[in-house]
Amino acid sequence: MVTLYLASIKAFAGKTLLSVTLGLDAQQRGQRVQYFLPVGPHPITVNGTVTDADALHVAQFLHLETPPDVLCPVPLTDAFQRKVLDGSMPPLLPKVLSAYERLANDADVLIVGGNGSLFTSGISYGLPSWELADAFDARTLVVCRYKPERTVDELLGAKHLLGERMIGTVINAVRADHIELVKTKVAPFLERQGVPVLGVLPQEPLLHAIPVRNLKDGLDARVLTGEDQLDQLVENFAIGAMTPDAAFTHFRRIPNKAVITGGDRSDIICAALETSLRALVLTGGLEPAPRVLAEASCRKVPVLLVHQDTLSTVERIDSMLEHLRFRQPEKIECAKSIITCCLDIERLWALLGVKSAFPV
Repeated sequence: MVTLYLASIKAFAGKTLLSVTLGLDAQQRGQRVQYFLPVGPHPITVNGTVTDADALHVAQFLHLETPPDVLCPVPLTDAFQRKVLDGSMPPLLPKVLSAYERLANDADVLIVGGNGSLFTSGISYGLPSWELADAFDARTLVVCRYKPERTVDELLGAKHLLGERMIGTVINAVRADHIELVKTKVAPFLERQGVPVLGVLPQEPLLHAIPVRNLKDGLDARVLTGEDQLDQLVENFAIGAMTPDAAFTHFRRIPNKAVITGGDRSDIICAALETSLRALVLTGGLEPAPRVLAEASCRKVPVLLVHQDTLSTVERIDSMLEHLRFRQPEKIECAKSIITCCLDIERLWALLGVKSAFPV
């Protein structure tokens, strides 16, 4: 049995999507796969048991029937945080190890999801990533969202912290204009420093897309029309604060977008409706003219009305985008396609000593 611990330099780096795609690939190779999230930052109650929402979705995608309290033994609830702060939290490692051992007994490959940041998350309650990797005797793959000014130093810091447990890195969300640099300069440099670069994954708008329904909920918006179109995915955003002609030219360049503008800007709204539009977010609590709503309804474009001003709305959306979850099946398919193309998965399994039970 091999344990693969997926750590990340910072939260929301792509560990969950990678867990699903690696798990599916291992299953296709005839391996018994289990998934384990020791610490869950997104608590959810299932039949009276608190677990983690993302862990539950990974288990569902991998067709696992793990008990919720074993799948994620330490969900980060408000009550948990209070116990940590008042000093009444008992040691958590025994509970985590008990759940881990139950899963390890029924696995050829056990994928463990790390919590937040490799360097900081879990220290306050005694479950930092490097100590968990040691406790599980796990090989560690570090996922890093590419930042030109930081990525190399962050990954060298991870290597210094993890030592021989670190089998390599996946550099994720690399902008198209940086792909060549990362492949020809950054990756060879890291390899020379003892950090195998197992994948350079391009930035993909679909993976960072947000359902219109999530926008509605996160913005406390009222739906003026298009209630049946809320599952559409928004990949890009544009702010309508220009002349109609300039807006039309600008909007045409941006596919699958939501436009954020004042509800009284009928000229901007009409320009947006002539382009590839997934949603309108109207700010200031101002409803548009009936003819504008009728046009949006005819084009099946959902219109959301919020009471905040445009700047506040943009700030709230930015915050939502930093905490996007992966739960749409089309994102899983997109991630699988990217990983198949851009991750050296054969090298990864070879480093872990995982072989196919039958030809892939």
